[in-house]
Amino acid sequence: MILAGYDRPLGIIILFITSSILIYYSLWIILVPLLYQNHIVARFFPAKISFHLLLGIPVAIITTLKTYKVN
Repeated sequence: MILAGYDRPLGIIILFITSSILIYYSLWIILVPLLYQNHIVARFFPAKISFHLLLGIPVAIITTLKTYKVN
């Protein structure tokens, strides 16, 4: 294997990326609806939050992962 010996650093990088995405998404769902649109934190998230978009992202990811499941 080409990446022999790099399993731990690669795992740490993947863990950091997925944790960052989870925290961002959680803040987007929980925090942003409670803020005013002109609040400084609201600038880091999409302006108009649609309920379909909030549910569509995890549904699309799960559907894609289930469809292309490696046996």
